Amino acid sequence: MKFHLVFFILLFINLTTEAADTSQAHQYFLIADSLSKANSFDKSNEYFEKACKIFTKKSYWKRVIDCNNHIGFNLTVFQDEVDRALEILKSNLKLSIQKLGNNNLRTAHTYHKIAIVFYLSGYYDVALANYKQSLNIRTNILGDKSIDVAKSLNNIGIVHEAKGAYDNALKNYFSALKIMRTKLGASHPAIAKIYNNIGVICWYKGEFTKSLEYHKQAVKFKIENYGPEHPRVAVSYNNLGLVYSDMGALDKAVDYYKKALEIDRATVGTNHPYVATDYNNLGSTLNLQGKWYEALKSYRLSLEIRLQTLNENHPVIASNYSNIGTIYARLHDWENALYHQNLGLNIVIAVFGKKHPTVGETYKPLEIILESSLNLRKH
Repeated sequence: MKFHLVFFILLFINLTTEAADTSQAHQYFLIADSLSKANSFDKSNEYFEKACKIFTKKSYWKRVIDCNNHIGFNLTVFQDEVDRALEILKSNLKLSIQKLGNNNLRTAHTYHKIAIVFYLSGYYDVALANYKQSLNIRTNILGDKSIDVAKSLNNIGIVHEAKGAYDNALKNYFSALKIMRTKLGASHPAIAKIYNNIGVICWYKGEFTKSLEYHKQAVKFKIENYGPEHPRVAVSYNNLGLVYSDMGALDKAVDYYKKALEIDRATVGTNHPYVATDYNNLGSTLNLQGKWYEALKSYRLSLEIRLQTLNENHPVIASNYSNIGTIYARLHDWENALYHQNLGLNIVIAVFGKKHPTVGETYKPLEIILESSLNLRKH
C-alpha cells in the first residue's frame, strides 16, 4: 500500500512539474507573439527560443514547429538574416514531416514560410514550388474552398507577378478572390488585399483605368474596416500615386504620396520602412516634375531611414543610391552622380554576383551618366 502511495505521489509531482513547464512555455510563446506585433523582433525570437527549448524537451512537436516557423519568419522579413532563417526552416520542415507527417497543416505552413524566404531572395521558381506544396497539402486536408487555400493562391499569384507572368498572376488572384468573397463576404479586409494585387497587375499591364478602379475599391474597404488613418490605407494611397504618375497626372500622384506619408509618419513612426517607401515614391514623381532639389531631399530622407532599418548591403538601398545619382546627373553634378551610382552597383554585385542580370541593369545608368558628362564637356 505504501509503495502504491509513494508511486502515485511521485507520478503526481512529475505530472504537475510537466504541466508547469508547458504552461511556462506557452507564456513565453504568448510574450514572443506580442513582441513580434510590437516590432521587437530580437526580443520576440529570444522568447520563441525559450519556449521552443521547453516544448522540445516535452516532445510537444506541434509547438516546436510553430516556434521555429515564427523565428524563421522574423529573421527573414524583419532582421534580414536570410541564410540563418532558411537553415532553421529547412530543419523545421524535416522535423514536421518526421513527427507529424507530410499531409499535415503545420507541414504546409512550413513550406509556406520557406517559400517566403525564397521569394524575398529572388528565387521565384523555388518559392513557387514550395507554395504549391503548401497549396496541395491544404487542398487535400481542407478542400478547395478554404481560406488557407485562398491565401496560397494569392501568394502563388504574387510570385507569378514577380516573374512577370501577369496572366497567371491574375488567374490565381481571381481564384482567391472568389473563395474569399464566398467565405468572408464582399467587404472583408482580406478582399481589399486581393483588389490591391489585381490593381497592381492592371497597372503593370498599362490598364490604368482598371487599376484605379481596383485600388479605389481597396481604399474603400480598408477605410470601412480600419478607419481613414491606417497604414493599410496608406499602402493604397501609394498605389494610387503610382498609377496616376504613370498616367501623367503628376499633381494627383504627389497628393496621394503626401497622404500616405502623413498617415505613415503618424501611425508607424518617422523611422519606419513604410515612410522610406513614401519618400522614395514622392521623390520619383518630383523628379518627373523637374523639381530636382525637392526630389533629392525626398530620396535622401528615404535612404537615411533605410540605412538605419536595413542591412547596408540590402538591394533596395542600391536603388536609393541609383535614384540619388540620377538626380545629381540631372543637375550636371557628374562627380556625385557617378559616386552614388557606383555605391549602388557595388551593393548589387555584392548581393547577386557579377553575372546576375540585375548587375547589367545597374550598369546602364552609369553608362548614360558617363556618356552625358563627356558630351557636355565636348561642348
